[in-house]
Amino acid sequence: MPSDVEAIYIPTDNMLANAKDNVHIKNKAGKKLPIVCGEIGMNDGCGVATYGIDYYKLGQQTAQMAFDILVNGADISKMPVELQKEYLFSVNQAIADEINFTIPQAVMDEASK
Repeated sequence: MPSDVEAIYIPTDNMLANAKDNVHIKNKAGKKLPIVCGEIGMNDGCGVATYGIDYYKLGQQTAQMAFDILVNGADISKMPVELQKEYLFSVNQAIADEINFTIPQAVMDEASK
């Protein structure tokens, strides 16, 4: 890894989500870089912060769409494409502490809103 890398971004990815604990173990034993993840589940395992998807909430939203089709008879060809209605912003102080990374106070203030 080049020495000028200061942080890592991991987008939503099933392979990396399954390996999040190993990613953290390797990171804290090596360069100790702050990792920002694309979703909260990965952030819980290896990231210091995320503003991303919550797959549980996205599943609830998807279930509502399926309900509208199957029970209410909604016409799927006329339904709009939906994005997740709420994104989550969270920090993981435990991971930050393990890699000796200080989360800026402005970020902490935003996360507590």
